[in-house]
Amino acid sequence: LKRMVIMLGGPTMNLLIGVVCTAVLICGFGTAQVTNKVSAVSECVPSVSVTHDSISYGECTDKSTPSPARAAGVQVGDRVVAVNGTSTGSWEAVSSAIRAAGSHPSTLTVERNGQRLDLSVTPVEMIRPVSDGKGQYARAADGSIATTRGGFVGVSPSSELVPGSITEVPAMVGDTLSRVGSSMLSLPQRVWELTVTLVTGGERSAESPVSVVGVSRIAGEVTATDRIDVKAKAAMLVSLVANMNLMLFAFNLIPLLPLDGGHVLGAVWEGVRRFFARLTGRKDPGPFDPVKLLPLTYVVAGAFIVMSVILIVADIVKPITLF
Repeated sequence: LKRMVIMLGGPTMNLLIGVVCTAVLICGFGTAQVTNKVSAVSECVPSVSVTHDSISYGECTDKSTPSPARAAGVQVGDRVVAVNGTSTGSWEAVSSAIRAAGSHPSTLTVERNGQRLDLSVTPVEMIRPVSDGKGQYARAADGSIATTRGGFVGVSPSSELVPGSITEVPAMVGDTLSRVGSSMLSLPQRVWELTVTLVTGGERSAESPVSVVGVSRIAGEVTATDRIDVKAKAAMLVSLVANMNLMLFAFNLIPLLPLDGGHVLGAVWEGVRRFFARLTGRKDPGPFDPVKLLPLTYVVAGAFIVMSVILIVADIVKPITLF
């Protein structure tokens, strides 16, 4: 038990730092949430092209039909507070009301400079992809992108930092650890794909893993940019520290030497042997000798070194940029 406590000291501190930073992020800064404030107004009604694996929208031209929002006079910064008299306190409520209206004329009530204005808008029915609720497109039975028809107005929401409650911390920590676990399962494949990208000179995916060099570059880019305010910068850096520590917590618990999880597994195996020895009246087998696992340790350590070299080279040659 003493060995387990010692070996779990590092991961436990990573977990505590991650939880504290997550609490600061949620309660102090708030998390980015989509609001009912308009961030952009479309110039036109775009043409839609749907294939089995993609959906794309055409660019506006002189012959394009102006978007219903632009024709109605909706402006960036307006807050949509009601659609057809129904209060819309969130962007989800705005979207649902617009989709439900189809192509029927509707009244958008917006707040602008402290005043409420009723704008008459006629949505255009358009093909839309169906979301799976996780930021990806839902799929139909044949594997193609699922689509539906609904009203299109031509407004995009803004994202704001909204402070939350301390009760939201466990759920966010759990969600982060779940995503970290999924990422670790796919890590070998993603490192291989990144290696192929480096060799072939292809475009690096924004979802590819990064090394400590990449994390440092991202932190520096966030600090140096003038596209976001100081509060947003601080929130992003706190989020980065939280995610890094939660990742280290989960990664160090992998039951392979030389990671902490490997030493913990050895201590557990030692305890199991001693328990069954006492149960059967046999002599105490003594401490577990981790030297016996040195060949496996060399393989694991070698794999980590190779992976680190690949990620560091990628972060120098093809760095991921946020802005």
